[in-house]
Amino acid sequence: MALLNGKQIKDTTVALDKLNGSGLVAITGTMSFGATSSLTFAKVPVNGTDVTNKTYVDGQFTNAVESAYSSTQQTNAALSVEVARAIAAEGALAASVDSLELALSAEIVSTNSDVTRIDGVNTTQSSSIDSLELALSAEIFATNSDFTVVNLSVDSVEARLLVEEGRVDAILAASDADKNTFVEIVSLINAVDTTNDAAFASYALATDASVDSLELALSAEIFATNSDVTRIDGVNTTQGASIDSLELALSAEIVATNADITSVDTRVSAIEAGVIAVSVTEDDFKMDTFTGAGLTYTLTSAPAVNNERVVTAFVNGLFAPITSVTDGVVVLGVSYSVDSSDSVTIKYIVD
Repeated sequence: MALLNGKQIKDTTVALDKLNGSGLVAITGTMSFGATSSLTFAKVPVNGTDVTNKTYVDGQFTNAVESAYSSTQQTNAALSVEVARAIAAEGALAASVDSLELALSAEIVSTNSDVTRIDGVNTTQSSSIDSLELALSAEIFATNSDFTVVNLSVDSVEARLLVEEGRVDAILAASDADKNTFVEIVSLINAVDTTNDAAFASYALATDASVDSLELALSAEIFATNSDVTRIDGVNTTQGASIDSLELALSAEIVATNADITSVDTRVSAIEAGVIAVSVTEDDFKMDTFTGAGLTYTLTSAPAVNNERVVTAFVNGLFAPITSVTDGVVVLGVSYSVDSSDSVTIKYIVD
């Protein structure tokens, strides 16, 4: 039942041009319009149950499309910047990898050179040790020969001494004097054979001196040889430790370089996986329309990315926020219920 200029209308049919005034008009029956009639609303809707008009919906739709297009342009620009940055980063990483590979190659060449040099020194020292061992063996042989000569000389001296003793015994046996004391015998021998005594004493002294000289020379040679062997052993020990240290350093360097290369490969792979080359045109915009049925809707095509920034939703022409986009499934984030009396429009960007 409506009010006409403050009066109640009891008729069930009222001409629309007769309605006038302001305030609440209560309609209890059914309002019907002919083919050439229309109902116009000028008010901008505020509440969820407010009726709107086509001009407002068209404006909202246009604003949403322009906003989506602007957002897409910004996304394209951001993606272009990211692609350029990723390409530059990839180039820098490739240069870094090349640099690491060159450094590793140089380090391996240097280490191989050091190992070759040390091997050469070891070979030279081994030859020196062999030479010293041969010299020592020759010296020992020569010394043994000298001792053999000395022993022969001593044997000769002992033989001659026996001869001299025989002569002394003969002299004593032939003497008719009383030679009962050792002093007398010595005096007699000295008086009789002074020439042989002097020769024997001189030979014995010379032999002793020769033996002493040989013993001193042999001792000095053995001491010097022992010193050389000790020195060479020390050098070999030091060089062995140096070689072990170089091998450990090379192994550590190879492990560290491999780890660096693996890290670089991982970072390059991550950058390549994260770069999406997107070129959006008007043909990439799609729009799906659904009859309201809750908050979840499945698009006819998959969006370019699972991101709310490339998808825009409207319920009855009004912008509706989106909670999530996952593999073409869109979940609205409105607080009111959406049923079959509502129209849901979703615009999005495809690859």
